[in-house]
Amino acid sequence: LSYPTVRSRLEKALAAAGLGEAPAASADRAAAAAQRAAILEELEQGAITATEATTRLRELQKGRST
Repeated sequence: LSYPTVRSRLEKALAAAGLGEAPAASADRAAAAAQRAAILEELEQGAITATEATTRLRELQKGRST
């Protein structure tokens, strides 16, 4: 079994037991994923440089960990 499969199954089991992630944390994670995708899309389109993308992604990561 791959890691993503195991993780998905474990998350489903925890949610079924009422021990899943809080809705706010899930929403925060989804928002961060959307921001990461937007940054990478800008990079792909050439709107920002790789350095700028790296800086933004690191700032986003710092914001999540604090």
